[in-house]
Order: sequence, then C-alpha cells, then structure tokens
Amino acid sequence: MTDSARRLQLPILALLLLATFPIVVTAESWPYGALLLFCSIASWRRGALPHPPRAQEILIRVAAVAALIWTLIDWRVRGTTFILCLAHFLIMVAVCKTWERRTVRDLSLLFLMALMLLLISAIVSAELLFPISMIGFLAIGPHAAIRLHLERESDLAAAVHAEAARFAPSSNRIVRFASFAALDARVALVCVVFGMAVFVLTPRIAGRSSAYWLATSHSFTGFDSSNDLSRGGGIFKDDDLVMRVWAWQGDRPLVAEEYQPYLRAYALKQYVAFRRGERTRFGWRPAEQTHVNLIRVKDQEEATNLLAGSLGTSPADEVQLTIMLERRRSNYLFTTYPPLAIHSPQLKDLNKEVSDQSIFTTIGRRRSPLKYSVWSVREKPASLLEALRRERNLVGKPKTPKRIPVSQRVIDQAQQLWAQAGRPDLEDPAGRIEVLRTIARYLQSDEFNYTLDAPARPADAEPIEYFLFTSKAGHCEIYATTMTILCQTLGIPTRYVTGYLGTEFNPVAECFLVRQSDAHAWVEAYVPGNDWMTFDPSPLAAGEYEQKTLWNTVLDYWDFFRYKWISLIVSYDTFSRRELLAEYTNWMTGADVTRPAGLMPRILGGLKDLFYGPPGLSAGQRLFYWAVLSLVLLLVAAVVRFIWRVVVLARSRMARRPAPRPGHRFYRRLVRILSRAGFSPDYGQTPREFANAVAARRSALRPATEAVDYYYALRYGKHSPPAADAERMDRLLVDLEATARRPA
Repeated sequence: MTDSARRLQLPILALLLLATFPIVVTAESWPYGALLLFCSIASWRRGALPHPPRAQEILIRVAAVAALIWTLIDWRVRGTTFILCLAHFLIMVAVCKTWERRTVRDLSLLFLMALMLLLISAIVSAELLFPISMIGFLAIGPHAAIRLHLERESDLAAAVHAEAARFAPSSNRIVRFASFAALDARVALVCVVFGMAVFVLTPRIAGRSSAYWLATSHSFTGFDSSNDLSRGGGIFKDDDLVMRVWAWQGDRPLVAEEYQPYLRAYALKQYVAFRRGERTRFGWRPAEQTHVNLIRVKDQEEATNLLAGSLGTSPADEVQLTIMLERRRSNYLFTTYPPLAIHSPQLKDLNKEVSDQSIFTTIGRRRSPLKYSVWSVREKPASLLEALRRERNLVGKPKTPKRIPVSQRVIDQAQQLWAQAGRPDLEDPAGRIEVLRTIARYLQSDEFNYTLDAPARPADAEPIEYFLFTSKAGHCEIYATTMTILCQTLGIPTRYVTGYLGTEFNPVAECFLVRQSDAHAWVEAYVPGNDWMTFDPSPLAAGEYEQKTLWNTVLDYWDFFRYKWISLIVSYDTFSRRELLAEYTNWMTGADVTRPAGLMPRILGGLKDLFYGPPGLSAGQRLFYWAVLSLVLLLVAAVVRFIWRVVVLARSRMARRPAPRPGHRFYRRLVRILSRAGFSPDYGQTPREFANAVAARRSALRPATEAVDYYYALRYGKHSPPAADAERMDRLLVDLEATARRPA
C-alpha cells in the first residue's frame, strides 16, 4: 500500500464511526459501537500488515462467519428487526475488515460499508445526531472518495505501464490535499442541494420514524394501559421524550408558572379483583356501560367540534394545546378535560367515549410523529355544563360501583376522613368539595412518602390496605387509586384517570416537554353543578424539579433543534409538501400580496420580497429561509458557470480547428492502396518504417518509399512541391494500385 493510501486509513475509519454513531445511539447498540471504536483505534495505531500471518487471516475469516451466524440468531431468535440486524452485521464485518487493510480495494470496501451504514442511519434514526453525522460525512467523504479513485487509477496505470507510476499523485506528490479543497466543496455543495431538491419533491412514503424500525417486544415504562396494581416493587424512571405541548390562551402563551396541563388518555371507575394463575390481582377496568361517538374530522383548515350545541365560550377563555406526539404506543389522543374541539390534517376519523370524554383514533397505532391541536377551558361556563349534561344523559347519571373489593379497615378510614371534614352533606356541592380536599390533604401529608421505589407487597395483599396501614409509600398510581376508592366508599362518584402531567418547560421553544417519567395518575370527582373536577392527591417528590442551570439551558436549545429536525424533516410527508409548495407558490405569484403600480416598483418590490422572504416569519424561520436561498443561488451560479464554460470551450475549439494537414489525404490514399495488397501499418510505426517494410516483403511495391518521401515533403517541407511532381505522384499511385491488385 502506498504512503498516500495509508494516510487515507484515518479518514475512512472516521467515516465508519460517523455513520455508525446514530445507529448505536438510537438502537442503544453500545457493544457494537464500542467494538468498532476499539478495533479502529487499535488497527490504525498498529498499521496494516502487507501480508498478515496465516493464523490471523484464518481468525478474520472465522470472525466473519461468526458474525453472519450471530446476525441470523439476532434476527430469527431474538426478534430484532431486519434493518438493525443488517446494520449490526455490517458493523461486525467492518470490524473484521479493519484488520486486513492491505490494498486500496480494502479501503474502498470500508468506504462502501460506511455509505451503507449512513443510509441505514437515515432510516432508523429520527434524532438530530444523523444530520450532525451527515455534515461530518460531507466534510470528509468527498475528499476520501476522490483520493480513493485516484489511488485506484494509479494502481491500474502502474500495472499497465511501469513508467506511469511516476506520474501518480502518491509518488511525486504533485496533488496535495489543498488542491482538492475547491473540488471537495463543490461536490459537497452539489450533494446538499441535490439532496434538498429530492427531499422537497419526494416526501417520506409513510413518515416512519425510528420507533417503527426499532419496534420490538421490549417493554417501556411510563403510560401503561394495563392498570394492574399488583406488580409492586420499584419503577424505572424513563426520560424518553413522548410529546411536546404548546399552550395558548387567546394570543398569550402559557408557561409553567401559571399552567400545568393534565393530559388525560381515559378514565376508569371500576376497581376489581381477579385471579390470574394462583394469585389474586387488583386493577382497574372500564365500566360496562359505554357509548362511543364516531367523529368525522372536517376540512384540514377548520377545527372539528367535539360537543354539540352552543358552549358559551370565547376564544379569549379557551386554552389551545398544540401537541406533537413523537412516539405513540396507544390509540388514545391526550387532551385536557373537557375537550371542546380538535384539529389535525393527519386525522380522518375519531372515536369519543361519552362517559369519560376520551378521544381515540380509528386507524390503529401509528409510529410516526402525530401533531394535533385541542381546545379546552379552565373555567366551565353554564352553557358548557349544560352541553356536558345533555351528552352525559346518554350513559346515565354518574354513580359509584355497587361492589368495591376492599377491606372494612379501608371503609372505616374513609368514614374517619369524612368525620374530619365535619360530616358535611355529600349531596351539597360545597360539602362534597370539602371532603374531596380533606382526603387529598390527608394523602399529601407527611404520613405518606411519595417514591418510585416502593417496597414489594406480599402476594395476595390488597394494594390500598397495604398502602394505608403498612407501607405508606408509593407512586401516583396507588395515591390516585386510594383517593378514588375512599371517595367511592362514601358514595361520591369518582374515577381513576391516567395520562401525563406536563411540568418541564422549555423557554427556548416555549413548550412543555413531556417524558415517559411524566406519566401520571390522578382523580376526577363528580360535583353537582360543576361537572367532573380534577384532584391530584400525589405529593411532589423531594427534589423532583431542578433549578435551571447552564447545562439545562444547553439541553433546552438541543431539544429545540431536535424538534425542528423531527417536525421539518422526519415528519415531512405528502401533505407537508403540498402545504409548503402551496404557501410558497401563493407568495411567489403574489396571490396574497398587493403589488405596487409601475414596472420598476414591481421589480424592486419583487427583489425585496425574494431576498427578505415571506412576511410573518420568525427570526429562526427567516434564517432558515436565507440559508435555503443561499444554496439555491449558489446552485444557479454553478449551473450558469458550467453552461458558460461549455459555450466558451466549444467556441474556442471551433476557432482553433486546424485546417486539413498538407499531404494527409495523400498518405491516407497510399495506406488504402497498400492495404489491398495485404499491408497495414503497425501501431506506433512511422510512414517510412511502414514503406520500407512493404518494399522488403514485396519488391514490386518499392515505389511506395518514393511516395513516402513525397508525403514528408508535403507534410514537413517549407515549400510546396511543384505541380509536375504532384502529377507524377498521382501516376505513381495509379501504378501502385494496379500492382497491388495483381497477385504477388
């Protein structure tokens, strides 16, 4: 391997690591990434042996076969998706290949593997890490590809002709890295502009994110639809981001200091005990009586009402939540109570459970990001309460379950709390609210400890009794369950609600960041004249909310750019393309703009609009527009420059086209005559050598040497031969043609 090719080992290995990094982080394939990193560093520091020992070569072959076998096991037995198995196999083959980098061909194979891994990264990774890796790949890849091509051509030239090796860039070092800088920049620019054009014109077919490609049987913490309280033990805190929530009231954004969204999925009111195997388990089940309304989503530009009739709300009182679900593992849409209207271009049909006002889709679980807006209110006016009452009549008046599987100690505890509240009339709204607040304050007192690491319960222990009188420690599920049951034993209609509580606010993006660790459970109680009211008995865990630091600010900016990547790139589909093109078409054609009169004002106004961009853009959007405009202008300039250079080159060649060389037609006629006698000039043979060879083999054709002398006089002589010589040579060629036709 040449010195220049050896210097290419480092950028090729860097390209491998850059292409592998998004896969490793997204799929959490840390062993594969660590193995590739270790082998890359070790093989680079060791250097490639020109001829590895026989034992090492056999070991590499065995490792490659083992990688194939492990990939089949990982795919068929462990259930890993095929695309990830392919990525793991390529990483393991690249590890084997790093130890036998003997020729330029080996480096070319590693470069090809890096390209394939980069393609897989684009498929499986919806994170911001992929564009970062792509930028690094564009910075190193073009130069490495060009140098690999030159090295390959140099080796081929050296194999054909030994003297060609001294012209190779690797030996005389005429071509250096700096000479490739302009070419590398052009190649990278063309790749970026071409990729952007393909991206805009060709949307993602299914909008699939990494959750689709990484979907396995692995269980996740956070929102859980099983509602089984018999699991016991600790809960792992998962910080995986689930959704972003923008909250607005009127034209004013709501921040964490004044608003915390309780994003509910559904509500349950039937606490049951059931047998599973040899154990008695406890959990929540939906009520038997249900009523589901099918909702047809209206036009994409208009929100769809979820309640019939006049609601008596004004836009200034309504709270609009724009929610972007990144990974949706259920069909439920998270809303605040009560949901009044919904809007999303991605949704067609919805189902609404009238009994608890929960909304769920009819299209199955989507693993692509979903964005929708939902409207609600913080204070319910009388007309809205009446609309809710009319719809609630479809399922009957709220009431408590007939049978609650709890012990007498729990019932007695509920009576004590009612007595502690002053034994108010539970049919009176004020008295009912006082009892509810008393029970919530009791559970939030120092007597109980909120923790995710709750002690495990005995096998058949009833969760509520064990929590109230033994452990006195647990998380939101047991707190909400306990309050719901205590209220139901007193005859207060209550229900157990699951969803998420938004507490983390990103001031950069002005949105709430809701993670799996924000999965929450709380209580909704029915109060006459106030509909269902929210009560949260869970106390805040000590130190759960951290103060903002510089690192938190950096993370806020990172999350903001990550959201932009997901919303603009990962979620780009056919509707997004149509909406984008329609918006810019209307702007470019001036459909929504009043143009000034006159030719010059129109031209100046058009140029101003072109360089300033559409009105109403934010600072970040305008910077993005200017970046795209710069790339387009560079592309146009490159195309114009290319066309200009082609035109100039064509004109210069036409201007420099030489006149027919003197004697050229004469020599071609001589060669054609001799070819009829079976003679043709060899490659590299001069005219005189050819004529002498013909005369030596056939004496009758000896006049060909005289004809060649005349050709040299025509071609290289300072003066043209006289006309008599031309006539004589013409007769000589006629005689030669007659002689060539006769058999030898």
